[in-house]
This record gives sequence, structure tokens and C-alpha cells, in this order.
Amino acid sequence: LTSQTLTLLQDTFNNMPPEIAAKKHRCRFCEEVSPIVGEAAVALSSSVGSALDGTRREVDAQLSPEASMELQKALSEAAKPLKLSPEASMQLQKALSEAAKPLNDLKKDVRSTFSVFTNPDNVLEIRGQLDGDGPQTAKFPLVIILLLSLIVALLTIFTVIWFCVRETTGRTEQTDAQGNRYPRYSKVTHRSACCTWWCCGWHLAILVFFLSGIIAIVSMVLSSTCLILVDFDEPMLRSIAPALGMDLNGAGGEQLVSIINQCFVPSDPASNPALLDILTTRDNASAPKITMRQKIVGQVTDQLDSQFEALDTKLQSGSQSIAKSEGIVSLIRMLATPVDMLIIADPDGAWESDADYRDLFTQPSLRDAFFSSVRCPDGVVGPQVPKLGNQTILGVANFASKLAAYGTPVPTRPDCAKTVVCTPAAGAAEVAACRSGNKYVTLKQELRDLTNFPCNVFLDPADNVSDCDPLSMTGTFSPAANRTVYTSTCMYPDGTMRRKNKTCDLAGFVTYLTNFGERINKTMTRLDTTVAEVGWGISVGLKSLVQTNIVAPIETIASGVTCGFMGRYYRELVDGLCFQGVVGLTGIGQSYVACGVIALFVLVLMYGVWRRAIDNVNENAKLQASV
Repeated sequence: LTSQTLTLLQDTFNNMPPEIAAKKHRCRFCEEVSPIVGEAAVALSSSVGSALDGTRREVDAQLSPEASMELQKALSEAAKPLKLSPEASMQLQKALSEAAKPLNDLKKDVRSTFSVFTNPDNVLEIRGQLDGDGPQTAKFPLVIILLLSLIVALLTIFTVIWFCVRETTGRTEQTDAQGNRYPRYSKVTHRSACCTWWCCGWHLAILVFFLSGIIAIVSMVLSSTCLILVDFDEPMLRSIAPALGMDLNGAGGEQLVSIINQCFVPSDPASNPALLDILTTRDNASAPKITMRQKIVGQVTDQLDSQFEALDTKLQSGSQSIAKSEGIVSLIRMLATPVDMLIIADPDGAWESDADYRDLFTQPSLRDAFFSSVRCPDGVVGPQVPKLGNQTILGVANFASKLAAYGTPVPTRPDCAKTVVCTPAAGAAEVAACRSGNKYVTLKQELRDLTNFPCNVFLDPADNVSDCDPLSMTGTFSPAANRTVYTSTCMYPDGTMRRKNKTCDLAGFVTYLTNFGERINKTMTRLDTTVAEVGWGISVGLKSLVQTNIVAPIETIASGVTCGFMGRYYRELVDGLCFQGVVGLTGIGQSYVACGVIALFVLVLMYGVWRRAIDNVNENAKLQASV
């Protein structure tokens, strides 16, 4: 309200009727008082009230949707390297695949047949199967190996025991034609041995050796990948970036490198850097690069803190009264001077060379009264007005009274600006001076008759049509609200004021400006009263709310969004995949090889048992046929 009132006064001085200058007059009042209004505005801007308003506006600005959108946009722009990381991962995966290109073809062929073991998408499914949670059909290869191993083991044990204990049937030995006696050999031994090495053993050996070969190939591919993962750092990324088509020299590339250096492979594994100290942004293309912490904390919390610090400083200084400040008091006293007293004929108007007025300068009485104002009576300028203080300014009545000596006044006008009927009997110089004097008085009449002086007020928020003048503002202390409640403040619910442009005649303009001192005094007094009543409440209460609901969450976000977990998970990935997964997979392959070797040994053993047992049975059959 106070600021708008001062602006209203300043605009009044800046929009005086153009006819004043056109008729070679100057508003000396406007020239001298307008700078004082600017000084009052400066005093207002450094007051506690301005600090309160600045604090409120800053809080509103930081809570506005526009500020939230700007902050969200900055975060989005700064996080582009993170958003591109899946693409970078795909490019890196492609590079790793190219590094293992000699094995790719074989790997693809194996994957098409045994995708359950090689497809990364099936890792969780395989884990569930191994834990007993997967479908039974997916366990078929493992079940086959286990069944074959069990069958081979049982048949081998049975065959060896039967071979050692019951190779012969135990029945009566048979006698050949010469009377020699021979034992009868059991057919169970060679049949069991045949089933072991021919029906089951070969299948088991081939299957385990085949699987061990697949595992060996997969282990080689994973080992090649691990060589890159273990040694992955900035130099390696820069060396492979051209092959991947990645530009690491731009803003996104720089941030990606910073994230890799500080988050994924930091020099100190125990470090936990804040992500907002790594991500950077720019306010515009030519602005310097700043971190997201500076963007959020520096440009949000610091601005709020600075506003509250300025407010606290002004509240503690004790110089809270703006209405009693020297500049405001001086301005109010200046406005008590009637403005029409200082709308004066311009001394630089070249009057003496003007054909309309030069003749009156031949008469000393008219010449001495010439530089007058548009006000009727003479007046003394108030001492507060710069350059003109305490000076006597002649009025129109003074000049008109001197002109009346050259003729008879014309009584048609009710005011003091009366022309005369020049006396014909006077000399030629006097008549010419009288005519020039009439023209000068006519010029004054035209200025006094202007009706386009600016007398602007504000719109009444009640109907958005009627006049609202801060001159009518009143305040009453409300015990319920514990503060002074004002009426006729001209302020809309959103805190804005809307101007209503009006014009008036000279008399109305004089009254308008004379009353402006009271307008300013009322608005300034209201500002002082409001500061005294709610200043500390805003400083403490609003600051507490802002600290709790804005500053603290922002600082928590700025300090809490860290990326140390990326390095931990990356190291766990390398440890799990390379130092555990690859080693474990290699051990499984070696176990399959050992199983295959044992199967081959069993095959050889069972073949020997079968060979001996079948030969004995065949000999028994020959002996039996010869008897």
C-alpha cells in the first residue's frame, strides 16, 4: 500500500498536462519534489516494512509452482547422465561382446540349445528351480544326470558284488565228455555289467562331458567380461568411448565421468559422496556451471536466510518508524505547499523576443510582475522545498492589478485572471503593452482552466468500480485479532492494488496534492503499526515454518542423496559375478569333468567284468551242448 501510494504520487508528477510546457510554463513543484519522492521510496525500501515484504515475497517465490518447475527442470537436466546410463550399459555390453567375439558364435549355438543355463533372463528362474520353487519340467536335465549317476552307481555296486560273490550259480557242477567237472556261471553278472556300461554309462559320460564343455565356454566369456569390470575406470572408459560412439567432452559426458570416478570406482571405497555435489547445471548457455547443491541450497535456502537476516537486523536496530523518518517528514511538509504556486512562467521561455509579449516588457510595472505563477495570490514557498524555499512567488492577481492601470478590467471571469479594455487615449507604447498584457493574462486563464490534471486514485475492491482513496483509511485495534484492523485499504485479497485514472481541474489538483501528505502519513503510520504488531511474529514464526518445511527438507535432500551405494553394489556385482560366480561355475564344470572321468573308469571296469562273465557263460553253453 505504501509503495503504491508513493508510485501514484511519482506518476502524477510525470504525467502533468502537456499544455503547461506548450505555454512556456514549468511545474517547479514537480521538478523539486519528484526527487524527494524517490528518496522516500529508497527510505521505504530500507525499512523494516520493506524487509517484511521482501521476506514474504521471497517465501512466496520459493513456494511458487514456477520455482518448483524450475527446480525440477534443473534436476532433470543435471540427471541426464543417470538417465542415459542404461544406454551406456548396453553400449558397454556390446563392447564386451565384441571383446569375446571369437567365442560368440559358439556361445550362441550353445545358448539356443541350453538357454536355461546361458540366458541372463533365466537366472532367477534357475535359482528358484535349484531352491525347489520352480516347475518340475525345468529340472529335467539335472534329474537325468542324477538318475543316470544313481543307476550307474547301483548297477556297478551290484555287478561287482554279484561278480565277487555269485559269479557261479552254486548248483551242481557240470561234467564234460571226458569226465571233467566245471562250475555253472550265472548270467546275471554279464547282463548287469552290460546294462551298466552300454545302456547307462555311455549316456552319463557323454552328457557330463558335454555339459562341462558348455560350462567351460560360459566361464571363458564371463572371465573376459570380468577382466573389464575389475579394471573399469575413467581411462578405460575414455579408451573405449570412441568405439561406443560416446562423447565424453560434453556436459553429459563430464557428469558421467564424474559419477563413475566418485560413485562407481572411487579412490576411497568407504566414501559416500553427495550426488548433488556431482551433478551440475547452468541457468543459461552463457552462465557458469554450478552444482545442484549450489542451485538448491545456494539459490533457495541462502536467499531465504538472507531475507530473514536482513529483517532481524532491522528489527534489532530499533529504527523501525518510517513515518517519522527525516525524508518522509520532509516530503509531507513539502506537499503542504500549493502546487499552483509553483507552476511558473519559464524564465528561459524567450518571452522578450516573442511578438505576443515583448511589448509589455517596455513597462517596468508589468515587467516586474511578469514571472508569476498560475495561483491568484502571492505566496511564500515552504522552507522544505529545495532551491525555492522561503521565496515569494507572485500570483496572477499581482500582474492583473498592474495591468488594470492600463485600462478597465473585464468583469466576466469570477477569478483573478481578468483582462482589461485598454485605454485608447494612452500612448502607443502603453496600448501595445496593454494588449501584450491581455495576451499574457489570457495564457494564464487557459492554464487555470485546464481540466486534465492527473488526480488518480485506486479501485474499490468491494465493487471494482468505485473510487478508493487511502486518504479515507482508518484503523481500529481488534483485541480478538490482537492487531489493528484497517478499512478502505484499497487492497484486493491477493494483496494487489488497481489504479483508477481520473482527471481534475486546477483547484481539485491543488487539493489532491495538498492532501497527499496525509495519504502518505496514513500509509506510513499503518506500516509502522503493522511492523510493531507483527514484525517479530513474522520474523520468528514464519522463519520457523520456513526452516521446518522448506529449508530443513531441502538441506536433508542435498546432504542425503548420496551415491556411495552405487560403488558398493558395483563391487558386490564384481565380487559375486567374478570372484564367486565364475569360480563356482568353473568348479561345477570341473566336477562334471571328474564325474565323466569316473564314468569312463566305470565303463572300462564294467566292460572287463562283462567280457569275463559273458565268456564264462558262453563256455558253459558250449560244454552243455557237447554233453
